[in-house]
Amino acid sequence: MRLKFWRHGLLIAGRLISYTPRRKQLATGGAVIALVGADGAGKSTAVAALYTWLSKNFAVHHVHLGKPPQSKITIVIRGLTLGWSAANIILGRRQRGEGQPPSGYHAWGLVALARDRYLAIRQLRRIATNGELVVCDRWPLPQLSLMDTPRIHRHLGPDNDSRLLRVLSALELRYYRAMTPPDALIVLLVDAEVAVARKPEEPADFVRGRWIEMWQVDWDGMGAHVIDAGRSREEVLHHLKSLVWSKV
Repeated sequence: MRLKFWRHGLLIAGRLISYTPRRKQLATGGAVIALVGADGAGKSTAVAALYTWLSKNFAVHHVHLGKPPQSKITIVIRGLTLGWSAANIILGRRQRGEGQPPSGYHAWGLVALARDRYLAIRQLRRIATNGELVVCDRWPLPQLSLMDTPRIHRHLGPDNDSRLLRVLSALELRYYRAMTPPDALIVLLVDAEVAVARKPEEPADFVRGRWIEMWQVDWDGMGAHVIDAGRSREEVLHHLKSLVWSKV
């Protein structure tokens, strides 16, 4: 009998020692927080720091919407696209160049990407409804045309009026239009030349082009919160944490 009590006591003690306090959920409902900015804004660093800070006390999820979780349909389509590209290389066929209209396979891949983003956002909404926080790296916005946006329609015109592409373009646009905005949109802005210096591995004109578009958006009119990402890392993170804390 004493041995039985002794074992029972050890079991309880072990559970107490290994117990991990459950992270808090917000009674008033969670929130979806999205950080956007072009190359060199420091989004990845900011998102990682914000996630680490919040997860100490709250149930937090982290999602990169530039590379959303792939569905089985997407995996199959991408596999077919890679196979088609490999076959063209073997047969010596000309490959699709940058800026050229997407092939049927590539267009299907763009639709699959749009669907993955839509499904991810819908899932994030469910998570937030349950009182948890979601921190997103990037977010599709209709105000931007160079990042995380529909692409097939750009290639439609008199010289490229494929019925298949028109159907796929309409489907891609439908998915993007169904994506609701985040609860809190935080924009990291930095001077284009600073961004170019931060991203030496990227073509300078490519980086500048994205930043020109970022600076042309009326972020205040959208209700977004703008942070000067050209300041020191410590200052940016302090501003970011203060802003998020005021929202949760």
